[in-house]
Amino acid sequence: MESTLGHYRILKQLGAGGMGEVYLAEDSRLGRRVALKMLPPRLAADKELVLRFEREAKALAALSHPNIVTIHSLEHIGDRRFLTMEFVDGKTLAQLIPAAGMSLAALFTVAIPLADAVAVAHQHGVIHRDLKPPNVMVSSQGRVKVLDFGLARFEQCADEASAFSTADGLTRTGQIVGTWAYMSPEQVEGRAMDHRTDVFSLGTVMFEMATGRRPFQGAALVDVLMAIRREEPPAVRALNPAMPLELERLVLRCLEKDPDGRVQTAREVCSELEAIKAAIDTGARQPSVEPDGPGRSRERRVAVLPFANMSADPEQEYFCDGMAEDIINALAHVEGLQVAARTSAFHFKGQNRDVREIGRLLDVGAVLEGSVRRSGDRLRITAQLIRSVDGMHLWSERFDRRLEDVFAVQDEISLAIVDLMKVQLLAGEEARVVKRRTVDPEAHSLYLQGLYFFNRRTEGDIARAMACYEQAAARDPGFSLPHAGLAFAMSALGQWALRPPNEVYPRIKAEAQKALELDAGLPEPYVSLGYLAATYDWDWAAADRHFRRALSLNPRCSLAHRLFAVYLCIRERFDEAIGEARTGLELEPLSPIANYHAGQVLYHAGRITEAIEQLTKAVALDPHMPYNYPWLGYAYLAAGRPQEAAEPLARAIRAGLLSGLQPLRLIREGRHEEARNAFADLEKLEHSRYVGHLGMALSAEALGDPAAAAARIERAFDERDPQLPFIKVLPGLIDSATLARPTAQAVIRRLGLPP
Repeated sequence: MESTLGHYRILKQLGAGGMGEVYLAEDSRLGRRVALKMLPPRLAADKELVLRFEREAKALAALSHPNIVTIHSLEHIGDRRFLTMEFVDGKTLAQLIPAAGMSLAALFTVAIPLADAVAVAHQHGVIHRDLKPPNVMVSSQGRVKVLDFGLARFEQCADEASAFSTADGLTRTGQIVGTWAYMSPEQVEGRAMDHRTDVFSLGTVMFEMATGRRPFQGAALVDVLMAIRREEPPAVRALNPAMPLELERLVLRCLEKDPDGRVQTAREVCSELEAIKAAIDTGARQPSVEPDGPGRSRERRVAVLPFANMSADPEQEYFCDGMAEDIINALAHVEGLQVAARTSAFHFKGQNRDVREIGRLLDVGAVLEGSVRRSGDRLRITAQLIRSVDGMHLWSERFDRRLEDVFAVQDEISLAIVDLMKVQLLAGEEARVVKRRTVDPEAHSLYLQGLYFFNRRTEGDIARAMACYEQAAARDPGFSLPHAGLAFAMSALGQWALRPPNEVYPRIKAEAQKALELDAGLPEPYVSLGYLAATYDWDWAAADRHFRRALSLNPRCSLAHRLFAVYLCIRERFDEAIGEARTGLELEPLSPIANYHAGQVLYHAGRITEAIEQLTKAVALDPHMPYNYPWLGYAYLAAGRPQEAAEPLARAIRAGLLSGLQPLRLIREGRHEEARNAFADLEKLEHSRYVGHLGMALSAEALGDPAAAAARIERAFDERDPQLPFIKVLPGLIDSATLARPTAQAVIRRLGLPP
C-alpha cells in the first residue's frame, strides 16, 4: 500500500474485511485524521457494484446522528475507490464485553444510543444487516459509534476458500451477507429481509452484552446456523441473575424467530430500554411480575398453557383454548394457589418455548400443557404438569372420552394440580373447583367459540363473539357465562362509540343481571355493571359498589382492577387509580390489554412520559390491537410531539375509534381548516354510524358556533355519550382553556364532577 493517496497520508492499517481494508490517514488539506475504507480492486472492477456502492454511500452520508460514524466523502483516485470517514479513537464493543457480561449501567450506556442510532437509520431507509460488537466503537470519551451501516449488503466473494473468518465471529462474504453468529433466521435462510432483521441482531448483541456469550452456540458453523433457525436462546438471567426481568423479556422478544413476533422497531427497543433504566434509576419499577424474593416461593404458582389442537379441523382451536381457560378459572378459586392469568399464559401460544424459560418469565413453579384431538363427539385429551425449575414431569394423563365428559376431565386435571402443588383445599373449595355443571356440551362449545373471537378484539370479531354467545344462551337458558360474555362484549362496543350508547348499554345491564341471576358468584358481570354505572348512568356510588363487589368475589381479577382504575380516573383519584392499574398489570404482565389499560390510566393522570412508555409496550405486545393507538396518539399530543402522534392517530381513525374527537384534535394543533372539513365529514358519517357528541360539541364551540355546541351537548346527554365523564382527564385534547368555556362547564355541572 502506498504511503500517500492524493492529499491523504496513510498512517497505519486499522482493519480488514470482506469489503476491503480500513486505514488511519491524515488529511493534509484540513489537518485532521480520518479513516479510509478502500473498495478492493476485485470489487471496484464491477461497474454495477460500484454504482450501488456510490448510491448507498450518498444515502449514508445524509445520516446525521451522534452515534453513527460520519461519512465525509466518496472519492476516486486512479484505480482506488474509497470512503473517507470520521476516525473514532477507542475500542470496539467486542473488546469491552467481559467474559461474564457487562454491568447493567455499562449495558445501558451502550445499548440505548446503539438502538437509537439503528432507529434513525431505519427512518432513513437504511438497514445495517451486519450489527455485531466489532461494528460498534466506544470512543475514549465514552461516545458510542456504529460503523459500516448498510455496506455489508454489497459484499461479493468468488473465492469460497477465503469466505470465512473466525476473527470477527464467523463472517462470511457472499450472496448471503452479514456475520453468521449475529444473523436473523431470515438472513440465514436467504429470505427477504426488512428492518426487523436488525432488531434480531440488536437482540443478539444485547444478549452478549448482558451475559458475555452469544445466544446461539455451536462447535461448527452449521451448528450455529441450525441454532439460529430452530433453537430458543437461554434465559438471560439464568446466565447473569443481576439482569432485571424486564430486560430479559425485551431481549427474548427481539430474538423471536418470526419477524412478526419480534419487537417491531428499533425505536421500540430504545424506548423500552429507556423505560427500564428510568424505573431502576428512580427506584420505581415498571409494573411487572417480579422474581422470587426472600420468603416467596414459586412452589404454589402454576401456569396453564393453551392446549394444542391436534384435530384435523383447525377451527377446533377455540375448543382447545377454552379447555385451558376453564381450568384457569377453576384453579383461581383455590386459596393458597396462584394461577398465571390467561393472557400471560396465552402469550406463549404457538411459540414452542422451553417450559423452564416459561416458568422463569411467568414466575411459576409448574406449567400445565396438553393437547386435544376432537372427532365428532369423541375427545382424546393429554395433559402433563411439568416442574419449571428442571423440566421434570410431575404428572401426566391421557383421557379418551365423549364430548359430554369434558367437564369431568377438566375437574380431574384441576384436582391433580391442586394435589401436586401441595395445596390443602379448604372447606367448600372442592365444590367451587369441581362445579358439577349441567351445561349442554354444544352450548359450552359455542361459548368457547365466542370467547375465542372476543379475545381478538376487532370490531368484526366482537360481533362474531356476540353471535356465538347468543346461540349458546338460546341453547342452554340456564348457562350464565354467555350472558356475562355478551355484557362485556357490548361494553367494548359502547366504550369506543362503535354502537349508539342507547342501543348497547341497556342491554349490557340486562345481560349482566341475567348472568348474576344464574350465578351470583361471577365477578365479571359486576365489572360490566360498574363500568356502565360510571360511563352511562353516571352513578358514582353504584360504580364504586359494583367494582368492589367484583374484587371481593375474586381479588385476582385483573379486569376488575383495571376498569376500577379507569373509573377512579374519572373521579380524579389518580393515586388510587395507578395502584389498581398496576395490580391489574402484575396479574397479567404479558397482556396487551392490561398494558394498554395501565397506559390509559397514566395518560388520564397526566403522567405522560410514563404513559407513552407503557402504551409503546402495549403496541409491541400486540401491534394489531386497535385500542392502543388513540391513547398513544393523545399522549404524544399532550407531550407536545404532534409529529409522533400522527401515525397512531391515523391508525385509530382507520379503526373508527376517534369519532367526534377528531376535529377537536385538529383544532388543538391549530389546523382549523382541516378541523372544519373533518367536522363536515363526521356530520355525513352520522347517517351510517354513531359519532360521539362531546368532541363535536367542543369543536363547534371552538370553531365559533356556540349554538351548535349547545345542541350537541343536549344530544350527548340525551344519548348518554360515554365520553362525557372523561371531559376533565383528556390532556392534549381538552386543555384548561377549553374546560373554562361554557359548553365544558355545563357538562361538568350536570355530571356532578368536581369543579
